[in-house]
Amino acid sequence: MVVQVTRWVRAIAGAYARPLVLGAAAGGAVVATLSFPLALWFRLFELVNFFRPEVFGIALLAFAVTFPFADRTHRMLMAAMVMANLLLVVAPAALFTHGHSGGRCATASAEGDSGGLHLLSLNLLDDNPRYEKVIDLMRAERPDVIVLQELSEQWRMPLAALNEEWPYQAGKEVGNRALVVFSRWPLGPAADLVSYRAPRKKTQALVLPLRAPRGPVTLVAIHATSPRDDGLWATRNAMFTELAALLGGGRSRTVALGDWNTARWSPVFQWFMIRTALREAEARLLPPSTRFFAGFGLGTLLGSPVDHVAASDDMEITCFRLGPRVGSDHLPLVAEVRLR
Repeated sequence: MVVQVTRWVRAIAGAYARPLVLGAAAGGAVVATLSFPLALWFRLFELVNFFRPEVFGIALLAFAVTFPFADRTHRMLMAAMVMANLLLVVAPAALFTHGHSGGRCATASAEGDSGGLHLLSLNLLDDNPRYEKVIDLMRAERPDVIVLQELSEQWRMPLAALNEEWPYQAGKEVGNRALVVFSRWPLGPAADLVSYRAPRKKTQALVLPLRAPRGPVTLVAIHATSPRDDGLWATRNAMFTELAALLGGGRSRTVALGDWNTARWSPVFQWFMIRTALREAEARLLPPSTRFFAGFGLGTLLGSPVDHVAASDDMEITCFRLGPRVGSDHLPLVAEVRLR
């Protein structure tokens, strides 16, 4: 009896395993592909776009595993889905970047010796206690402009040491966090401030004129909410919509930087870049993670590139790189731009 039952189980498994595996592989590949357009309406699909290269890798693996016992129709469908996912991964690098990595930016520029605008952006992580590491980074890089996100009350005293070197400051308080700009050069009034209420916090964008030595520049500092629930997702999207309208069809001499909490593979990111005519500094096909999950012990391997520097076409990005870990769950961004 046991032998007979075993044979029945094997027969049923043999009859249904193949179509189940093939169906799951094909269905998963289709969902992965459709997650790009559906992310405009459904938050869960947007989460897929944070890990688009990994999704492509899974689709490629499913294609390889199922290829030997798949029929022609399934092979063609899987091949089409793999190619579509590959296109979703690589197309943004061609369409929305300045087309180069901007040099390695190996050494910090001394004030005024490069003719460019040296920039640094960092999400501090509000309870990060490594004040000295952050301040040492800023003094080593010697940027003209620093954009800090998640500046909490505990950071105010340590950062007071920067006031002499970066005397011009602007910011927006959001509960116990702030988006703050430190600058060597004068900042105009932040008349265009975008700040939307979310269930637990706000998303921010600060737009202000920077009086750089070689002429005025529009500086856009960004700290968008992470789309962890539907309210935060809608708030983040609304901020990018309003900010795109504010910047119009593309202001000249514009630089935007900060924690966008949006990956380049998101349709929200791409729509914003089209509307504003900005181009991202990071031009690699597979950009490394800027926000990572430190608790898993994998360093920066597990994460997503959600921090960005972007500039208008009349500005040349001559240098771009990621900075070292300084106690935050984000890496610093270091860039230099010049007027063309």
